[in-house]
Amino acid sequence: MTSADRHGQEDSRERFAQAETPGLVFEVIIVRGAEGRRLAAEQARAIREVIEWLARRRSGNGQDRAA
Repeated sequence: MTSADRHGQEDSRERFAQAETPGLVFEVIIVRGAEGRRLAAEQARAIREVIEWLARRRSGNGQDRAA
């Protein structure tokens, strides 16, 4: 028995494993012209920042750092 069971709460990992695969809904909006170019540049900057952040958090041998 887990501590979550003892407290009357279901373990979220067990609940997810037993549930159906979650669905995904998204909306695509196409923007053209100057606003589209501005948005594309903003998205590229954001993606680059995330990739750089991930690269800084990696060790020299490419493995994730230990917690």
